[in-house]
Amino acid sequence: MKLLILSCDTGDGSPGAALALCEAAEERGIDCTLADPDKFGRGWTKSAVIYSGKKLKKNVPRLYRAVYSASGLLDKAGITSPLYIANASKSEELAEYIKLESFDAVIATHLHGMEALTAAKRREGLRVPTYGVLTEYAYVPLMSETELDFYFVPHRGLAPKLMDKGIGPDRFRITGIPVDRRFTEGPSRSEARNFLVIPKHKRVYLINTMGLKPAYVTDLCEYLTGLEKRDALIYVLADRESEIYEKLSKKLRKRLPDEPMLQTAAYSEKENFYIAAADVVINAADGVLCARNAALGRPMVLPHTVSGTESGNAEFLAKRELCLKAKSAWDCAIKARRLLDDRAEAERMVSIERQNAFTDAAGKIIEHIAEGIDK
Repeated sequence: MKLLILSCDTGDGSPGAALALCEAAEERGIDCTLADPDKFGRGWTKSAVIYSGKKLKKNVPRLYRAVYSASGLLDKAGITSPLYIANASKSEELAEYIKLESFDAVIATHLHGMEALTAAKRREGLRVPTYGVLTEYAYVPLMSETELDFYFVPHRGLAPKLMDKGIGPDRFRITGIPVDRRFTEGPSRSEARNFLVIPKHKRVYLINTMGLKPAYVTDLCEYLTGLEKRDALIYVLADRESEIYEKLSKKLRKRLPDEPMLQTAAYSEKENFYIAAADVVINAADGVLCARNAALGRPMVLPHTVSGTESGNAEFLAKRELCLKAKSAWDCAIKARRLLDDRAEAERMVSIERQNAFTDAAGKIIEHIAEGIDK
């Protein structure tokens, strides 16, 4: 069996979900290829493949997202969006690639791939089974433009909106968001602290900088260091190779020179240890990042954001008491401190996370697809 998974890097966690699906597929002996749908359509089929087997290329470009600002209005009006037209232009080459490589099924973890697959089905007569994996808790505008065979949904609270948009209950399954096993089978708090050599008595904050602006992070660090005593540690997790890391490092050195509470750490395969070791996690309201925290059972605070999808995620999760939603960097610091001081509130949040976290979303999705293909 051969699977093609379409995912693109628009600055969110969607590629992480795709890699978790690849991991689950390979564990079951299924051949899996990960490709970027935004690289099809211009004779770039070979460069579209970014993962095959266990090789991941890191040079996936970030894509322009301004079109999303108007997508909600287009979705309500039922007007074909410019985004669909742009993604539909890739359908011919995408369909040819799928047929040439004899894939048995195709999965998309991002709206771009879902729209390109929809166009391939309508225009090119693509007949292999197509699946959409929703990696945000909020409804993503323009999902109504997609027409795949089946969808995997992160939470039952999203079901009414999907049905309202014409995706019936026979076409989706509640599975949770795919995260790889280092999070679902991650270390305990004590194991993580032993590994990272963090004293058990320390109060530990983790700030995941993915999707956050350097100025926001430096403000947040300044507020937290002002609120806390010397028995706290603040870990700032960033991509060492990114431009953001350099800007952040300069700002932190200028604003908080030689601050012993502040520790910077690079993204690595040990990200799960940093999350597990923390007493509270602060990160952007990205679906995959939040699913990782929930899988490891860590209380979380989600910063204020102007992004429609992330704002919707924060609203969705806060309403269900899976997080605290902050209005500003100061409010974020205050609420993170509150979760450390009020352990009953933190433990209640973790309990709700455990009730809503799916321990093996990736495995369930791959099994569902494999069973359908084998019939």
